[in-house]
Amino acid sequence: KFERSGLFDLIVAGSSNDDELNQVMQMQTGSNSFPMIPTKGQGLLTGKLTKAGKLIPDNQEIVPADLSVTWLRPNFEDAPELEGTFRTYNAAVKELFFSNLDRMEQQRQESPFVGNAVCVGCHANAAEIWKNSRHAHAFATLENKGKHFDPECLECHVVGLKPWVAPTNASESVLKFAGGTGFLSSQLTPHLKNVQCENCHGPARAHLENSKIHPANKEPKSSCVSCHQGSHSPMFNFETYWPKIKH
Repeated sequence: KFERSGLFDLIVAGSSNDDELNQVMQMQTGSNSFPMIPTKGQGLLTGKLTKAGKLIPDNQEIVPADLSVTWLRPNFEDAPELEGTFRTYNAAVKELFFSNLDRMEQQRQESPFVGNAVCVGCHANAAEIWKNSRHAHAFATLENKGKHFDPECLECHVVGLKPWVAPTNASESVLKFAGGTGFLSSQLTPHLKNVQCENCHGPARAHLENSKIHPANKEPKSSCVSCHQGSHSPMFNFETYWPKIKH
């Protein structure tokens, strides 16, 4: 078999699993296992090496016992030789982003999302906690990296980028807003920048029209992990993070 051929020092399998909540780090083939690259390539395989740069196996194991994954956190510097490639990519994404704005202008008038400036009138205490959290500055983190036009990043830094999925038990007054979206751009919808009330509680338009209709209050942890998962937030721990915004 190729894994016993002696031709390879290390065999690494690519990951086809897109579930970042349940990262698969090894591929099993019969009695052998191989390390897998973390989803979306946001991690490094690390382990002991010989002077020749070869991995030192433990008792001739196919996967060395000390081989582990180190997540690529912000403290890792970008590779200078790839900066031009990323600039080209970001420019292409920005062009695509603006090309879609004209056809989406109508949805701004019909959006079920209202922005937290409306919520603060009745929920001042919760708004104060939010104001002092990192959620209140989530959009700026993308601007600092030039990623504020990239939909893959925007989804977790603005309100309502993707069509809203209504809860199965939602009333007709709420269901009519299913599929509605919010954020278009920082120019057209500045009130929907950052992570706000409606990211977790759902759109508030129905609640605004009738105060007896409450937004869908999700269980906190399920709301958090919709964004704080896998390569996007490898160090996330609910028990540590939740107290920072509990309200």
